[in-house]
Amino acid sequence: MKFKPQKSRSLSLRKGERNDRVTFTIGGEVIPLIADQPIRSLGRLYTSGLSDKDMGKTILQQLSEGLSKIDSSQLLGKHKVWCYHFTLYPRVMWPLKLCEVTSSAVSRMEAKANSFIRKWLGLPRCFSAAGLYGRNSLQLPLGYRQEKARLVMELRDSSDRTVAEANARVATGRKWKAVDEVQKVMGRLQHQEVVGRVQTGRAGLEWTDPPILWSKANRKERKDLVVAEVTRVEQEELRVKSVAQGQQGRWTNWEGVTNRAMNWADFWKVPQARLSFLIRDVGLRGARLSKATKELSEEVVPS
Repeated sequence: MKFKPQKSRSLSLRKGERNDRVTFTIGGEVIPLIADQPIRSLGRLYTSGLSDKDMGKTILQQLSEGLSKIDSSQLLGKHKVWCYHFTLYPRVMWPLKLCEVTSSAVSRMEAKANSFIRKWLGLPRCFSAAGLYGRNSLQLPLGYRQEKARLVMELRDSSDRTVAEANARVATGRKWKAVDEVQKVMGRLQHQEVVGRVQTGRAGLEWTDPPILWSKANRKERKDLVVAEVTRVEQEELRVKSVAQGQQGRWTNWEGVTNRAMNWADFWKVPQARLSFLIRDVGLRGARLSKATKELSEEVVPS
C-alpha cells in the first residue's frame, strides 16, 4: 500500500486542543492540515471541528443552491420535479443519513423543497404536505426517518462483531429519536407475529401474500420490515394531519371511493397545464366528482 500525502489530512490534538504547528510528512512530503484543506469521503465532509454541528446549515445551503439551479432552468415544472427527485434528492439524503442532523433542521429543508415543488406544479402555497407525500396523492418520497432507521439496523445487525457491539449512537435530536422509533417498530412487528394474519379491509383471509414473520426473517428482511413499518407510521401521521383539515382532508370521510394516486407515468402523459388541476383533483375534487358520478349512474330514472 502506498500513501499519497495530497489525498491525506493531518490533525494534532494536545490536551484536547488543536495544534496546527505540528505537521506530519510521508517520504519528505508534508501532509496538508485538515484545518486548511477539509476532505470529503463517501459523501461526508471532515473538518477540523470533528463535529456535525454545522452540517445542517451546510446541507441546507446545498439544497437551496440545487433548487435554485433547477428553478432557473427552462424546463417545464414537472421536469423540474423529476430532476429534484432523481438527482438532487439522493445527493442530499446521503449526508443526512451519515451526519448527525436534527429532525428540526430536516423539517426546514422539507419546507424549503415543498415551496419549490408547489411553485413548479402550480399549486397554492396553502396546499398541505400530506397531499405531496400522502398515499392518496402525489406520493413523493419520504426519506429521512427511513434512512435513519436503516442506519440503526445496519449498525445493530452488522456482520462485523466490533461494529455491532460498539453501540454506535445515531443522534437525530430531541424531537424524534431513531433508536427509540426502531425499538417501537420492532415491538409492533413482534406483536403482529403473535396476533397472526387478520382480515384487511373487505378482503377475505389469505387474500394477500403471506407476511414475512419477524422470527423467521433474515438480516436483510428484518431491515426491510423495519423501514416499511417506519414508513407506515409516518403515513399514519400524514393521514391524521389530513383528518384535521376541513377542506383538503374531506376525502378521509368518504367511503366507497377509490383513491387516485399520481405516479411518474402520469407526469409524462399529462400536459403541464392540466397537472395542477389533477393533483388537486386527487385529494378533494376528484373524490367528490367520482362519488357524484357514481350516485348519478345508480339513480333510477322514473318512467
